[in-house]
Order: sequence, then C-alpha cells, then structure tokens
Amino acid sequence: MGELLANTVPLALGAAVSPIVLAITIAMLTGTGRVPRALAFAGGEAVILTALAALLLLGGAKISISGSPGLFSTLDLVFAVVLLLVGGRALHREFASRGAPPETPRSEIHEQHAGVAPGRAFAIGMGSMATNVTSLILYLPAMKDIAGSTVPVDERLIVAAVVIGVVLSTVWLPLVLSVLAPATSERLLDQAADFFHRNQRRVTIVLCLGFGAYLLIRGLSAL
Repeated sequence: MGELLANTVPLALGAAVSPIVLAITIAMLTGTGRVPRALAFAGGEAVILTALAALLLLGGAKISISGSPGLFSTLDLVFAVVLLLVGGRALHREFASRGAPPETPRSEIHEQHAGVAPGRAFAIGMGSMATNVTSLILYLPAMKDIAGSTVPVDERLIVAAVVIGVVLSTVWLPLVLSVLAPATSERLLDQAADFFHRNQRRVTIVLCLGFGAYLLIRGLSAL
C-alpha cells in the first residue's frame, strides 16, 4: 500500500492546487454560517470525486486493468497527452496575454459565492469540480493507478479515500484554519488566494507540463 500511496498522493496534491476552488472556498468562509456552507461545498465536490472513483474502480476490476500492462501504460500515455495539451494551451495563452489581468476578477468570484445557502453551496461544489479540468486530469490517473493495483481491495479503498481527502484539502484545510485561528487565517488565506488567482495560468502550466512529462516517461518505459 505504501508504494501505491507514493504513486497517487503526488497526483492528488497536484489536483488539489486549484486557484478557482481556493477563491470560492475563501468566499464561502465569509460571514455567518461559514462552517455549514463550506462543508456543503466540500460535500458537493466529494460527490463528483467519489462517483468518478467508483466508476474507475468498478470498471478497472471488470476489465482487469491490473492484468493488462499494455492497457495500463496506454492510459498513462493518454493522460500524458491530455495534460501536455492543456499545459501547452495555457503556455500559449500566457505568452499571448502577458501582463493581462485574470479573465474573471477575484472580486466577482467572491460576490457570486459569499453568503450562499448550504444547498446552493453543495450545487456549486458539484459544478466546480465537474468542470475543473486541470484537477480532474490529475485525479483520474491517480484513480487509474488504484484500479490497476494488485493490493487487497480494502487497501485500495483506503488509498482512494486518502486521495479524495488530499484533493479536497483546498476546502477543508482553509475551513479548519478559519475555525482554529480566524484572524490569522483570514489574512494568510486571502494572500494565498490572490497569489494563485494572479498566477493561475502559470500554475496550470507547471502542473500539466510537469505531470504530463512524468506520465509520458512512465507510460513509455512500461511499453
């Protein structure tokens, strides 16, 4: 199980780095009722992640990914190509609009999500994760690794739960910090959200090109 964690947790950490999710989370933590609102938002994201995990784990068992090394490496190559394409597109857009501010101001994101009801926060969580391409294309290879692993089923489920928890850390970690140290966390989280929002294309470039190259090398070496 240790080797499986070592292969999947880095991908999960990459998937957790999402400027848009962090910006929405900070907005959710504004005003009264922030705890149930943030928990509902995390719950919506968890539904999407859990559904995808179930599909991949059940589908992987049905087609026996673990017994098909060629299929396992081919999937790595497919994910690598997608990551490299997304990273290349972000790199092109970064050079084409160098110095331009983000397309959606963070103040607009804040106004749209601050103070919403928990039910609305849950729906926003589902929508934000379902459309978060950068996070999903890092999360799916991690789940593919779990589905193709030969470790016992109970250990695979534990690793899947750890991966989902790591991806959701962009929501639950700010929530915990805001409860334990509200004054300090508000300043630190606001600075972090501003940094990632200003550099969201650069973050995408580093994550996608870095992990894309990693999966490409891994896939080619396994052929």
